[in-house]
Amino acid sequence: MKDIAPFSLLPGAQYEMMSIAFGGKGRSVKTPKELESALKEMLSDNHLWVLNIIIDPAADQKPTKFSWLTTAKDIQAPKL
Repeated sequence: MKDIAPFSLLPGAQYEMMSIAFGGKGRSVKTPKELESALKEMLSDNHLWVLNIIIDPAADQKPTKFSWLTTAKDIQAPKL
């Protein structure tokens, strides 16, 4: 099994559950239609919200290179 750094974001994690655990609301969305619906609900509400937007990890990305940006490959997890 490959070690996962503690600061890594995991695609299958249900991050919206953090908000629910603290009395807020949360949604996980995968499609633009689900996103639109969740945003409407979220913006009409005064609760704490976490909106977990699932994106395709294989989607095309524009190359970015900024001097201030640290990429995951630049960070070494501490060896225990």
